[in-house]
Formats: sequence, structure tokens, C-alpha cells
Amino acid sequence: MNDEIINIVDKDDNIIGTKRRDAITENDIIRVSSLWVEDGEGNVLLQQRAFTKSRGGGQWQAAVAGTVESHETYQENIIKEAEEEIGLTNFTPVDVGKILVQEPDGTLGRIVTFYKTICAKPIEDFTLEIGQAEQLKWMNKDVLLIDLGLNPQKYVRSAVYWKKLFY
Repeated sequence: MNDEIINIVDKDDNIIGTKRRDAITENDIIRVSSLWVEDGEGNVLLQQRAFTKSRGGGQWQAAVAGTVESHETYQENIIKEAEEEIGLTNFTPVDVGKILVQEPDGTLGRIVTFYKTICAKPIEDFTLEIGQAEQLKWMNKDVLLIDLGLNPQKYVRSAVYWKKLFY
């Protein structure tokens, strides 16, 4: 995993170099893909990141997210990550936007391309990748928006963009 080669990009998502995953610094901007899964009945699938994650451990995120490797497109990455992380296959990700996400001091930059899809499977039909996630849950979108406003620390940084992108 640490020997993966990752593209380093500028704020406009232009590739300016590559690094091994373990050589990425907090000042580098990298590419990430994220998948929003809805069930068609007003619920969204959320993934709780593994508590052992160095960044965002235990926080809730969209159903799937992953760092795009240098040989992948954003779409190729989200299809691969969906299968690895939750066992989701045979779906068509719909691109809904790309956003630069950073800490207020400008560090930990991520260009995140967000995708969405519809999938009405019960939780027990998904499979979690060990070491990547603690659990999955379906959550009503309206309840999620309220909770995100009241408890933003429970969610990954990119969650502040969910309302803009998916509602």
C-alpha cells in the first residue's frame, strides 16, 4: 500500500509530480474519489472510517472514498474502491462535481471528485474491507443534514459540501 504512486496536483487539478504514498506531505494536494450511495427512498449510505486511520479515524464519510493512484482516473478509482470497501459492483457512478478540500491553514489538500449512484441493498448485503471501515449505516438525508450541522466533528471535512452536491 505505501509503495503506491500518487499524483501530486495543483489547486486546478493539474499534475505537477508523483510521490510514493508514504512520501506525501501535508503540503501536497492529491486526488480522491468519493461515492454517495442513495437507496431511492431518501436515505444515504454512510461509512464510519476505521478508528486506526491516521486522519479522520472514526469519522463518518460517504459510502466509499479512496486516493486515486497515478495510473487511474477518478472513475476507475471509485469503481475499484466500491468493490474493495463495500463489495459494490455493477453500478454506474455519476459525476456530480469536483472540489478542493483543505484545512483552514491550507494543508492536507485533496481534490475530491464526487460521484453518486442508487443502490437499495440492505446493510448485511454489503461487505466491509477490514482495516478501512468500522461500519456502514443507512441514514435519512434530512436527519443527516441536521446532524451534520449540530455535530460537524463526527464527519470528514468534505461533508460540508454534501448539501451543495447531493440535495
